Amino acid sequence: MDRRRQSNRVENDALQTFMDAKFNDGSSPSAAIVTGLMICLLFAGQHTSSVTASWTGLFMFDEVRRGNKKLLDELLAEQVH
Repeated sequence: MDRRRQSNRVENDALQTFMDAKFNDGSSPSAAIVTGLMICLLFAGQHTSSVTASWTGLFMFDEVRRGNKKLLDELLAEQVH
């Protein structure tokens, strides 16, 4: 980060996105926060879309099992249109 900032180099990547981010008060995230976010991305990348789909399906069908079919109906209607 320091080298990138010192050289005024701008890239089109996640690191640049975090470096350019601003909090509601207008301040920029510290190097420690950016590092933490990059580590989160690393771990998040370990979860495949199939795991995400499995959990989504589980929660969706649990809603149906509990009698709330509205979510499933909305999702199915979205796929038709």
